[in-house]
Amino acid sequence: MKKIAACLLSVFTAAVLFVSASIPPELVQHSANLAEAVETTKYTIEDIKNLQDFLLAKETPDLSGKDYDLCKDGVWNVFDLCLMKQQFLKNSSSESNVLIAYFTRAENVYLENPNEVDTDTTSSASVLLPGNTAIMANHIQSLVGGDLFSIVAEDLYPADYESCLERVTDEQAENARPSLTNHLDNIDDYDIIFLGYPNWGYTCPMAVFSFLEEYDFSGKTIIPFCTHGTGGLAGTVSDIKEVLPKDCTILKPIGVYRSDISDCDDAIAAWLSELGLYQT
Repeated sequence: MKKIAACLLSVFTAAVLFVSASIPPELVQHSANLAEAVETTKYTIEDIKNLQDFLLAKETPDLSGKDYDLCKDGVWNVFDLCLMKQQFLKNSSSESNVLIAYFTRAENVYLENPNEVDTDTTSSASVLLPGNTAIMANHIQSLVGGDLFSIVAEDLYPADYESCLERVTDEQAENARPSLTNHLDNIDDYDIIFLGYPNWGYTCPMAVFSFLEEYDFSGKTIIPFCTHGTGGLAGTVSDIKEVLPKDCTILKPIGVYRSDISDCDDAIAAWLSELGLYQT
């Protein structure tokens, strides 16, 4: 699959450079910008699919005055994508427009006596602060900056694993939207939202959907990160897409196996570097 992706990327890059070589003299600067963008953005197949979905959702895009309107025709096309993504990467360098929202089990359970929890078992250890997803969220913040926001349900979950699982199953069957304890007043301040959660029953915790449906994410960039067991990312990303506006851009997610959380720093750094959000 990687060989196929590399091959398609090479064809895509060659096509972009070929077309840019035939651009009239008055667009020489745009051609130079495009060549730089092709080199720095490093598209993956998933990137192209996500951006294609984003473009198709646009009814009558206004590109007037935009640097990435390569052909000066006011119409989206595949060759504009490189310049568009490069501009996105430059804009994302400011940490003030980054939000790292996450749901972690440790902040969503009630422990009468945390000292009595048996931390030798994976299920019990995950209820102790800071929590697996919070560990990932804090590491992301240390590399790209931004603001942290913990998604917490008003009705906390049982600390006992089996009891918690039973409630999770019931909530999924009902497609529930648990009420949340804390809320954002300034969602418009953020262009990039990292969204973290554990894989609960092959989807996100229902409280994550409560969060997503509370605000208007139109035009924003969503970057999922997930902690999981053997189920991996499962249907979490596709379920997130279902509740988000069609003009959101969803970038490549990362999933980290729960037993690897303590050693995930390098994996997160590599992932952010691939997205162009962190320089290793």
